Amino acid sequence: MKSNFLGFLSLIKKEYQLFSFMLLFDVLFILLVVNIRILALGFIEIISPLLAYTPPGVQYFFSVIIFLIVMYIFILIHIVFKYLVVGKSFEILHKEKKENLKQFIKLNLMIYTPILVLLVFLIVINPTIYSWLSIQNLGRLFIPATILLIVFVIGILYLYTLINFIQVKAFNFDSIKTIIKRAFKKTTSAKVYGFYWFDIKVIIGYVIFFIIVTLIARSYLFTTTNAYVNYMGPYKSFISFTSYLIGYIILLYNRLSFVKNGSISSS
Repeated sequence: MKSNFLGFLSLIKKEYQLFSFMLLFDVLFILLVVNIRILALGFIEIISPLLAYTPPGVQYFFSVIIFLIVMYIFILIHIVFKYLVVGKSFEILHKEKKENLKQFIKLNLMIYTPILVLLVFLIVINPTIYSWLSIQNLGRLFIPATILLIVFVIGILYLYTLINFIQVKAFNFDSIKTIIKRAFKKTTSAKVYGFYWFDIKVIIGYVIFFIIVTLIARSYLFTTTNAYVNYMGPYKSFISFTSYLIGYIILLYNRLSFVKNGSISSS
């Protein structure tokens, strides 16, 4: 896969059938998540009257349990669909792969369970976080909070990269220890982060596009109150559609880049 955008579009045109399958998997994943959310909210509505007369601690405990169950269902669905789309990415790039869904699920549960535990911990202590980030403390904590934010963003980017390389390596090796070791080794190379420059350029380009569209809309569409009411809905829909489209293009490019850089032929 070429590193430039034209090469990426050329690859989509060449392998449009495999990309169509990948798009189908993504759409099905979103539909499943939406339906799980609806079912979870419906279940909460049913048990809420039953919990209304229980102590606040019991209500909070059940809320955390429901959250954990829903998140684990979501994680399992995500893992299965990630297995499918990574497999399709290997096919698109004509890379050799070993298929082992059971091991892929086990490996990803080892990754996501600690993350889920940390998330629950942050939810439990959120009053403390809100107190620490209160208006009174913002001035005093601005510099350390900024440093912490930068470290957090870098950490999330590294974790995202590591997880994706682990998932790619799972299609190359049978040993979980080898998979994790090879993935960590891959993340130590500065070259593998080069494709993020594509993401940055696409985001910058979209921001410029958004500013131009907004200026045009304000100058020619939102000239009166009636025009504002009539055109704001389509404007928001257009911006939402283009935002999702750009986000999905970045997602596709990153998927293929991880497979290209992380497959056994590139190790």
